[in-house]
Amino acid sequence: MSGEISRVPDREARKQWPDPPFMKEGARVRSKVDFANVPKGSAGVVLATDRTGWPIRWELADKGHVLGPGYHVRFPKPLVDWFDSWEAERYLEPA
Repeated sequence: MSGEISRVPDREARKQWPDPPFMKEGARVRSKVDFANVPKGSAGVVLATDRTGWPIRWELADKGHVLGPGYHVRFPKPLVDWFDSWEAERYLEPA
């Protein structure tokens, strides 16, 4: 196999990762990739700054997720995900 395999840094290395400059309280961000219930390109807002990371409240258009024909799950509360510095740099961008 050619090429390098991207490795996820261990927990200690991730604690030393520099904070992305766009991750400020109240800033709008966009997802670079699809992940659980959040399609690529979804917008969100940074709710707070914390030494362990940032909570992002996603602004999903239909506030739910289609599981299949006839099945639709609605989220009773806003969807919030937490990101550390490494994840924020890799999976988010300023909106």
